[in-house]
Amino acid sequence: MTVLTLNDVSLAYGHRSLMDHVDLRVAAGERICLVGRNGVGKSTLFRLVSGSIQPDDGEIWRKDSLHISYLEQEVPAATSDTIFEVVALGLGDLGRLLTDYHNVSHHVGESDSVSLDTLSSLQQRIDATGGWNINQKVETVLSRLSLPADKRIADCSGGIRRQVMLAQALVSDPDLLLLDEPTNHMDITAINWLEGFLASFQGALMFITHDRTLLKHLATRIIELDRGKLASFPGDYVHYQRKKDELLEIETRANAKFDKTLVAHEAWIRQGIKARRTRNEGRVKTLEAMRRARSQRQVMPGRVSLDVDSSDLSGKRVADLHHVSFRYGDHLVIRDLSTRIMRKDRVGIIGPNGCGKSTLLRLILGEITPDSGRIAMGSRLQIAYFDQQRIRLDANQTVRENVSEGSDHIFVRGRSRRRHIGIARGTIDRFRWHPAVGQPRSDIS
Repeated sequence: MTVLTLNDVSLAYGHRSLMDHVDLRVAAGERICLVGRNGVGKSTLFRLVSGSIQPDDGEIWRKDSLHISYLEQEVPAATSDTIFEVVALGLGDLGRLLTDYHNVSHHVGESDSVSLDTLSSLQQRIDATGGWNINQKVETVLSRLSLPADKRIADCSGGIRRQVMLAQALVSDPDLLLLDEPTNHMDITAINWLEGFLASFQGALMFITHDRTLLKHLATRIIELDRGKLASFPGDYVHYQRKKDELLEIETRANAKFDKTLVAHEAWIRQGIKARRTRNEGRVKTLEAMRRARSQRQVMPGRVSLDVDSSDLSGKRVADLHHVSFRYGDHLVIRDLSTRIMRKDRVGIIGPNGCGKSTLLRLILGEITPDSGRIAMGSRLQIAYFDQQRIRLDANQTVRENVSEGSDHIFVRGRSRRRHIGIARGTIDRFRWHPAVGQPRSDIS
């Protein structure tokens, strides 16, 4: 039975088309993985499906009373709410009743008649709505994800906050579950539990992931979003890869044949007088149509070629940790840790969410200081840090501004690379930085 349909849906941001007259049908019980390059619009498609945004054109049909839960990609912000309160929000009004009962029951005293009366009233209202089974479901999800119900979100790590939002999405037992990168920031135990849970989930599931193991074990169908179009590939990931390669080969051959014909027509039109004869008007119109088709073609994005520039070599030692300990209040996070990190080491830090992995990195970076012990850093270090909250990225700046940190030039292999666009007296002058003399050189053509 179909639970959701997209008919001829289009959506664009400015001049960029993310969905170009796409169609999609989702059946009950399907497990669909949505794949595609970063930035093509996968999360945007989920927002369309959930109803949080509307398409520019086309129609989205949802089954009557279809209940959708949506786990977004971003880590939630720190709040003063407890984990139980946030998870119960996924149940709407019943969740608020269960939250009130949970809070009152933890603070009621035998001599507190007001609290006892409140507790009794809440019990009656929950009885009337049949909410006790739902409360048990909340407790079960919290237990399976090892989430402390009364801990405040502000005191949780990014990984635990992510698990809390997942629990909120799961607890309402939706007809359609949308998961955008569900395993981000999760520890191995939580990922294994999630995979098993989703394999037995009875509703329809759509998920976005870069975790190939999760994709291989869960997906019954793969849908790819590529250059504004959706393509469906029933079956597993191996079948998808094989069919995708075949389609790309067919597209490449068709484009090459089209371009060859277009070149021949362009060479013919440059002959001048022959193209203006009446009997050749059809060929001229054909050329004009081919030009329009070529200008509208969306080419396959190129592959990233990333070359990490090497700076001057540091010393052999990167960091020495001697008997380091650190605690948050009464909670001991790191105890008597001694280790050494050397140049060219590749160190993986694993452990349950909230055990202190990010804290250890912040200690090494010097953002926080240990309660005891000593951390000695090596010489001539250049440190780059990509944190899970991405707080170093300014959402109000462009990609270029974030990468260059507001500068008008960057250094590549120790040499400045800069290009200005300046407008003066109605002309556009291009300037490249001349590394030999350290002055801008006019490059007008």
